Amino acid sequence: MVRLFNTYRLPGAFDQVTVGGGLRWQSGFYGNIYSPVANDYTRIKQGGYTLVDLMARYQYSEHLSFTVNANNVFDKVYLTGLGNFDTTYYGEPRNMMVTTRWDF
Repeated sequence: MVRLFNTYRLPGAFDQVTVGGGLRWQSGFYGNIYSPVANDYTRIKQGGYTLVDLMARYQYSEHLSFTVNANNVFDKVYLTGLGNFDTTYYGEPRNMMVTTRWDF
C-alpha cells in the first residue's frame, strides 16, 4: 500500500482555512477460499485500486478548530482481505466525519 497526503493553508484573508487531500493505493491480490457448500476452493481476485480522501479545516481561534474529512469520495467498492469459508472483507464505503478540536 502507498499513501500520499498533503495539506495547503490558504493565503491572505482565508488563512484560517486549510484544505487537503490524499491518495491511498493498494496493489492487487488474490487468494483461494474454501466453500464448504461446494466442497471446493474458489479463487478470489482483487485488482489494484486507488482511494481519494479530502479534508478542510477552519481554525476559529488559537485553541478551537473545526475539520471535515471525506474518505473514499468516489465510493469505490473494494476488498481488504479474504477469510475462510467463503468470506471476504469489504473496505469502508464513502464516509464523512466532522470534528471539533480544542487545544489547551
